[in-house]
Formats: sequence, C-alpha cells, structure tokens
Amino acid sequence: MEPSGPFQPSRTPSTPPDRTAAAGPSPPAKGNTEIQKPTMPIGPVPGPDAAADTAKASAAESTSTFAALRDPKFRWLWAANVISGIGSMMHATAAAWILVNEAGAATLVTLLQTMVSLPIFLFALPAGALADMLDKRRVVLGSQLAGFFTAAVLTGLALAGMANATVLLISAFALGMAAAFGFPAWQAMLPELVGKSRWPSAITLGSISINLARSLGPVAGGLLIGLAPPAVVFGINAVSFLAVVTAVATLRSGKREPAGDAEPFLSSMAAAVRHIRYSPVIRRVLGGQALYIFMAVAPAALLPLIARHLKLEGAAFGALTGVYGMGGILTAFVALPVMRRRWPVDRIFQVSGLGGLLAAGGLAIVDSLSGVVPLLFLAGGAWMASMSQFTIVGQASFPHWVRARASAVQLMVTQGAFALGAVVWGQLTQHGSLHLALGVAAGGLGISVLTGWRWPMQKLLPRDLTPHEHRPRHGGFFREPQPDEGPVLVEVAYRIDPADEPAFFQAMRELRGVRLRDGAFRWGLYHDLVRPGILHEVFLVEDWSTHMRQHARYTVESWRIEQAARQFHKGPEPPAVTHCLRVNLRGASDGIRPPEDGTDR
Repeated sequence: MEPSGPFQPSRTPSTPPDRTAAAGPSPPAKGNTEIQKPTMPIGPVPGPDAAADTAKASAAESTSTFAALRDPKFRWLWAANVISGIGSMMHATAAAWILVNEAGAATLVTLLQTMVSLPIFLFALPAGALADMLDKRRVVLGSQLAGFFTAAVLTGLALAGMANATVLLISAFALGMAAAFGFPAWQAMLPELVGKSRWPSAITLGSISINLARSLGPVAGGLLIGLAPPAVVFGINAVSFLAVVTAVATLRSGKREPAGDAEPFLSSMAAAVRHIRYSPVIRRVLGGQALYIFMAVAPAALLPLIARHLKLEGAAFGALTGVYGMGGILTAFVALPVMRRRWPVDRIFQVSGLGGLLAAGGLAIVDSLSGVVPLLFLAGGAWMASMSQFTIVGQASFPHWVRARASAVQLMVTQGAFALGAVVWGQLTQHGSLHLALGVAAGGLGISVLTGWRWPMQKLLPRDLTPHEHRPRHGGFFREPQPDEGPVLVEVAYRIDPADEPAFFQAMRELRGVRLRDGAFRWGLYHDLVRPGILHEVFLVEDWSTHMRQHARYTVESWRIEQAARQFHKGPEPPAVTHCLRVNLRGASDGIRPPEDGTDR
C-alpha cells in the first residue's frame, strides 16, 4: 500500500501412517481421508499433450500480469483504485512542494511522509482484527468515506488560507488513519475477488496502480501547483475517494471462508501476534521486508530534496516522481512476468535488491539531471519488483482465518520501516548531506541483499494453506464444556520405536509450531517413566472456545505436518487423546463433578 494512497527428509517406520485427526480418539473425519483421493476428471481423459498444454496455460495464467483483470469485479475496483491513487499522489505532491520551501524543509518533507505512515503502523493491527470480524466491504467503504471527509475539510481550509504546515501534517495523519483501516480489509478481500492462481496478478496489478499513480499524479499535481491554488489539488483528491466508494458500494460480499465462532477483539489481535511469532516464514518475510524498505525508501523520501538540489521547479519535481513510478510500471509489465517464469522467489529478491543498491549509490554521486533520471527509473523498478514479491510471499503464507490481521501486521512493518526510514534519511540529510544519506542507504541495501542470500525464503513457504475438512469428535465427555471454561489441557499419547525417536522429534518440532500458531500458549513433549516407548504431547489452550477455533483453523498444511509425526506411532489404534479442564479450587463447589459410576473419562 502506498502511504499516500487508499489501499494501496527423515527415517520412515515400517507401519503405514495413521490417518486419524489428532483432535480425539474417534475415527477420522471424512475430510481427512478424502483429501488423499485423486479427483477424476469429468469427460474424456486428456492425453499427455493436452495435459502439457493445460499445465502451460495454467503457468501462463499464474505469471500473466493482466490475468486478474478478466474478472469484472476486480477490474472495476482496480480502475477506481488507480483514480483514487492519482488523486492521493497529486495531494502528496502539492503538500510536499509547499513544505519544501519552508524553513527546515528536510525535516518537514520527511515528517509529512512519516505522518502518513505512523497511524498505519499504530492502528493497522486493530483494523485487521476488525476486518476479520466484520464485512470487509463495509470496512473499505468506511475508510474511503473517512478519506473523502478529511480531504474535503483540508480543501476548505486551503480556500480560507489556513493550510499551513501544521494543518498539512494533521491532515496527512488523518489520511494515514483512513489507509490503516482500509488496506487490511482490501488485501484480505482479494481471495474473494479472484482465484488463487490469479493472486500474483492481482497483487502485481495493485502495485501497478500505485506506480501509475506515482507516474501520473505527481506530474498532474506539479502542473496544477503553478496554475491553480493548492485547494484545487486537495479537492480533486477528495473527489477521487468517491471512485472507490462507488466501486465498492456496487460489490456484493463474496463467500467467506469459515473461521469458527466469533473471537473477542483483543483475543483476535493476540492470536495474530501469536501466529506470526511461531511462523518462521512470516517472520522471515516481515524481517526482510522491513530491512529492505528502511534502506530502499531513501530515494523516494528524499526526492523533493533531490529536486531542490538540482534547482528544479514544481512541474519538473512532479516529472521526476513520474519517472520513479514509470520504472515500477514497466518493470511490472515487462520484467516481472519473465522473472517469475524463470527465477525462484529469492533470485528475484537478490536482483531487485542489487538494482536498488545501484540506484541509491548512483544518486549519492550524481549531480546532473541526465544522470538522476535513469537512476530514479531503476530505483522505481527495483522497488516494484521487491515489494510485489514480498506481498505475494506474505499472502501465500497467511491462512484464511488470520489473513486480514497478518496483512495488517505486514502493513505495520511496511509503514513503520517507511516512517522510520524517512525520518532517519531526512535527519541525516539535515545534519550531514544528501549524498551522505543516499550513500549510507546504498550500503544498507547491500546488507539486505546479503541477508536474503544467507536466509532464503523459498524453502520456508507452506505447501497448502487451504482449510482442511477437520471435524473432531469429542466422544466420552460426561458433559459439554462451556466456551469460556479453561485453560484446556490436551494430551496425545504416542507409542514410538526408540530407533525412530530422532526422526519423530524432528517431526514434533514442526507440529509444535502448528499447535502454538493455532491457539496453544504452552506445548511440551514428555517421556513416560512407567511405560517405555510412550511419549506424551501436551499443550494448553486458553479456553474451550479457543480449542474449538484450533480445529476451525486447521489447514491442509497442518494435516500434512501432523501426519508426518503420527506415522511414527505404533499399534492398531490411533494415539489416545485426553482433554482436561482446569479445576478452579476457589469455586470447587461449582467445579466439575465426575460421573456417579466413578468411571474415569
């Protein structure tokens, strides 16, 4: 999301794997077995040539930049987003150019960008929790109406001659608030608009819309600065928000994937943080993205100061911003589809990181307009390639139940790194020099490239996060637990051949992550000191409703990881599963009463 835009291998035992779900000792649910059955095609079975053609067509679909535009719903939303993005960039250009002539311009210009990014950093996670709980379409509508209201008020103040630096910074913060609440819902709504094969296209087109705005908006804004008062530019931005409002208002809500019963607001945010904490791929994506953005934002954040250093006028500054955006557009149209067909994810990150390094390093030593233009073009292309890949990898790593919240955290990291980077590079320019700031940023991008080479992401990506038809049967309970009762202790007893223990332990390390990501707050694996070969997996969940949400959050990837551990279990019966509720001794008289026959359930 553009800050100023609206959305912007192991030993295998001889026994066959057990297929029972780990939720209880009951027989496996139907969904657990059906997933292994191949689906027979309807009609004639295609020959190898036809199958090859189908595979090629599918690959072309997944790498085509324009595939998502075949869906009319996405097409209209994308067009509206382009219009709104252009208006926002016109607004940002006008505001930055007003401030570039103020005292302390280096601080004010970068602070303007920080004021847009800061509310996104602060409020994106609560916004993501709301988007996972409410109708995403209405959340997007509300955020766009808030952006319209803010821009309209600023227009009035500008007409009254009151659009000073303080007003511009406050309005930037308010527009950032609208973006904070709109983007997570918009990003999570993408799977409801386009098929999974078109996600890369949809995400790339979203980045293209940003770069179209960066190309056209600053040029238009720069021209208007000399022809009309700032109020006109701010008014155009206000009207542009209505394009998204109109497009979203006509969109019917898509089918929502099940995510269990409603989760309390604060608990939903804690669940998102917990999921990210125990997800190596998401942590890797967020860490790599933060480092890259912090360094690569320098050319964009310092662009008004570069223009002033070159002694350019407002229209020329807008044209320079357009060059940066055009680099991103042509990269998305020409380079990215080819790169995705030929290179793995990490190679794309390395190449784009090197491009950003060359651009920032070149800008640090070039003082002519003829040298700055191609370097800005390269910087825009490198930014587009990296940011679109970070978004694609992130969306491929977020399961359905936490997609909006995880998208919000990704947005928080993006805007936090953007805001911090803008401030740091602005201050380094203020107290040092423009060339020093750009040179340090180039060195940092070199560190980013080395980090990506040392810790690649491709091998961390999950295979399939599709919701699994996980239907646990909690049999034998003498009463049904209440949703708020807990904590809940779940124990799974495995019979393991001692020769298989090292491989079993490795499989359980992965299963530990599943349990903790999906709701457990404590996990352990214990040897039974009475029965040799028996190991107990024990995990604790906050309450019964959270335990039931664990089942609703089960994915095909979770099932695969669990089966990789359960295949080491020996014996004709599946591992025994026990569920226990903590006894509250303060209210022991109201506690759990055992069945009258004294049986142990």
